[in-house]
Amino acid sequence: MEAPATIEEAKKAWSDFIAEAEKKKKGGVKKGSKKRARGVSRAIESESGEVLYPCSACNKNRPREAFHKDKAGLDGIRYVCIACCSEQGKCERETPRGIIGTLCRNAISNSKARAKQEGKEKMREQCEIPGTIEEQIPWIKNKAAISIERRNESIGYTDDNTRLIIRDFQCGTTPGQGDAGVVQGTGTAAQWTPQKFALVREIRQSKEVHTLPVDLWERASQPQAPGSGSSLEEDALRQRLTWAIRNARGHTKRLNRTATNKLCPVTIDTAFLVKRFKEQGGRCQYTGVPLKVNGDFKFSVERYDNAVGYRPGNVCLVIMEVNTACAKWSKAKADMYWGP
Repeated sequence: MEAPATIEEAKKAWSDFIAEAEKKKKGGVKKGSKKRARGVSRAIESESGEVLYPCSACNKNRPREAFHKDKAGLDGIRYVCIACCSEQGKCERETPRGIIGTLCRNAISNSKARAKQEGKEKMREQCEIPGTIEEQIPWIKNKAAISIERRNESIGYTDDNTRLIIRDFQCGTTPGQGDAGVVQGTGTAAQWTPQKFALVREIRQSKEVHTLPVDLWERASQPQAPGSGSSLEEDALRQRLTWAIRNARGHTKRLNRTATNKLCPVTIDTAFLVKRFKEQGGRCQYTGVPLKVNGDFKFSVERYDNAVGYRPGNVCLVIMEVNTACAKWSKAKADMYWGP
């Protein structure tokens, strides 16, 4: 329906609507429908003849297009203009309750999508987040700094399976994938725990730290000779090195399909990763934790600048726990959490 051109047309349209509503009143209101507010039209005619409507928040007269549609509202629009609605919503979202509400809605949405994908019928049992979260959470200073995490990602967002964490430590485990899955490049298995956080502090303060032998990396970077035996650790490292380069190429290819600023081709190889391992002393570039093949603190390839491709000078080796899409890590950030 087009907006009335004059104030007379607006008042006539409103009168016609009221008359039509009175005729249908005897039949009642259909289930799920809304009753429109009753009263005199709020339309005001400006000096130029334009039909305007007052906003109850800013007290300014605005055209009909400046309001959201509302079947139950007077004149079929809301009482508050779009700009004021946006400002009110922004203020509400920045409060502690608003921040938590956004996180909960995202969790519910993610759980619903996952349940739909897996074909589960009992969706509501997975996506409900019961209980009331307290308003005052001392460490909430930035809404981008917190996140809801599932302790066990094989099940949904339930009261006993969720916790609030700092977003820097949002790094989950792919359900059903252990170390074998990680070796094949199909899992992450890098979820943070309080024990793991304390272990990093202990390792950084320790004077004796054992790292993987350099010759193990050198052997794993070369194809296995036919008929020659190798340890399970060497085989796992060889697979992870191969997967790391393959993953870098695949990631670059996917980004370049839609990105405006294309990434440069991947110019690193397994020999370069061995070189970086030597230069870093077998430790994570950010945390200083020894890089491993299996278990906690498995190595991963990290770019300093995500806008630049996988090339020498922009690549280092880090533990998988700090290579996450949720937050960008650095040596300075690691020093902030565990001390220099």
